[in-house]
Amino acid sequence: MSFTYPKNVPSFDDDQRNYENVYWSRFQKGTGLSNAAGGLFESQTLPLYKDKPYQPSRKRPFWLRKRVFVGASLGLLLLLWILLSRQRTNEDRVWTSWGTFKKPASSGAGWTKKMDAVKAAFELSWDGYERYAWGEDEYYAEARNGKSVAPGGLGYVIVDSLDTLMLMNSSRLPRAREWVAESLSFSKDVEVHSFNATSQVLGGLLSAHYLSTEIPELTAILEDDSGETGEDLYIEKATDLADRLFGAFDSPSKIPYPKIHLDTRIGSVLEKGMSTTMIGHASSMQLEFRYIASLLGEKLFWDAADYNAQNLNAQADSQALVSGLVNVVTGASETSRGELSALTIPYYESLLKQYLQTSRQEPTYWNLWVEALSTIRHSFVALSRSLHLIVLGEAIADESVVAMEEATCRIPGLIALGATGGHTLVEAKKSKSWSPKKDDDITFAKGLMKTCWALYKASPSGLAATRSLIEVISNPPPEKSGMYPPGQDDWKTISKSNVEWKADISLSQEQAHNDQDSSFVESLFYLWRITGNEMYREMGWELFSSYINHTSTVHKDGFVSLSSVLDPSKQKDHMNSLWLSRTLKFFYLLFAPVDLLPLEKVVFTTSGHVFPRFKVPRNFRTASWKQSDKGRTGTVTGPTEESGEMQS
Repeated sequence: MSFTYPKNVPSFDDDQRNYENVYWSRFQKGTGLSNAAGGLFESQTLPLYKDKPYQPSRKRPFWLRKRVFVGASLGLLLLLWILLSRQRTNEDRVWTSWGTFKKPASSGAGWTKKMDAVKAAFELSWDGYERYAWGEDEYYAEARNGKSVAPGGLGYVIVDSLDTLMLMNSSRLPRAREWVAESLSFSKDVEVHSFNATSQVLGGLLSAHYLSTEIPELTAILEDDSGETGEDLYIEKATDLADRLFGAFDSPSKIPYPKIHLDTRIGSVLEKGMSTTMIGHASSMQLEFRYIASLLGEKLFWDAADYNAQNLNAQADSQALVSGLVNVVTGASETSRGELSALTIPYYESLLKQYLQTSRQEPTYWNLWVEALSTIRHSFVALSRSLHLIVLGEAIADESVVAMEEATCRIPGLIALGATGGHTLVEAKKSKSWSPKKDDDITFAKGLMKTCWALYKASPSGLAATRSLIEVISNPPPEKSGMYPPGQDDWKTISKSNVEWKADISLSQEQAHNDQDSSFVESLFYLWRITGNEMYREMGWELFSSYINHTSTVHKDGFVSLSSVLDPSKQKDHMNSLWLSRTLKFFYLLFAPVDLLPLEKVVFTTSGHVFPRFKVPRNFRTASWKQSDKGRTGTVTGPTEESGEMQS
């Protein structure tokens, strides 16, 4: 096999080759190439490819090098982030630290995202309860445990939250329903508080029955009877409980005993020698018993509620006001002075809501509501010193200071609800029954909402105390003076920090707690639906964010009450069931589309459960009893179908 040399073999004897060898040797010595190349060349010999010698890279100044530049840039960004974090509001910090929540826009559009945020808060609270205290009647979110009123629990959390689960279309509903079906029993040798069992458990079962039957698309229906729509489970459980609670009404005065034994069905007083009950509790039980009576056609339940209402009304003074405590044995009030407080406001609320519940067929309740409201506006109104806010409460300290409770913030919503019947303001004003008096009621309600907002914004946490003290002017002008109507955006003025009006409001440590039950959010919901003014939704979003900020647990897996709104770090290790059944429900409805539970077709109980409006069944009493005439000079004629009042 022959071998042929390549044609392009360089000549090693060429003079050019010698020249290149000399040049390479000199270049290597003069530039220190071997050092620059990291010792790659250890000798003076020519590299293999001398025509492609290693060329050392030029060293850049250290500040121009890529690694230094990238590192410095990242450090600068980190410093900027830290500085901005310090300037953020508490709200921003919470939303970014909780992976569960993605903060929507602060105002304006995005209400669906805000609904989702409320639902996320509910499910976070629920999941913690389900994980650590499932079936218990109380939940301590920090300690991660709970306790029950009776062995096995009575559903004070689960049943109380059923309708909220349904309205939110939550995936947690099936397990809650399973617990009701398999674990909930009222056959227990235990005494319970009549009001709590009625409002939380009976009300929760009845509301769940209504939603699962009338609005089945909100629930995962599991039919118990083939061919029948809806679920029998809830009404069957409700009937069993109502039969047991009915014994509470068997008192000498027909005003329900504050306690009832579930097995013996015998009512009793709170303790020996103490025969009183809160009038707000006694009156609030009427909505539940009237609704279940209409469902079952059970006249005994209806009459129990009706006689209770009649005897409670007998305790009203000449101006339709009641005191906070009533004796269930004698039927007499503990004091003769009418009050406006958390003890009595549910009584006034029940007057209006019973009238609406039965589709305005019982004008007696309307008359009582109108008379009581007139007295409240005449006897309990003052103006704050700096901003002339409407203050509603009991005067103390020579009438220069008024004590206003957060429960009072339920009243503006009730006023608007009474004026319009739940219809929008635009629709209501088309009614023949609309009057200047109702215009004035709406104006007053708006002004009172502004004051309630101030109660919340006055504290560092943005949450209201149970009771606030407000300095007022000594001689307030008449309501018609023009000082009462608030401007469209006055709430934004109140939202600003370091303003003079805050000096008018003071809080005492003894009553600075917040138990996660907001009366104000219910009124926000009513005013939004009735007026259509989105500022009430924006106020609600700020309020919801304050709850998220300041009531979250250290574990970030739930929310608890506050011992002091002045210092949010002082928490009470207790999650109020009303946080789930009432507060978060109204937040959700506030941000929801207006066709979800039309306000003119439903009524909400004291605990936030939703019932339909209905006609009084035949052969049932329709509040035909007369109003108490303790010094009354006359009665107010209530609107009826014949008078042109708008019908639901």
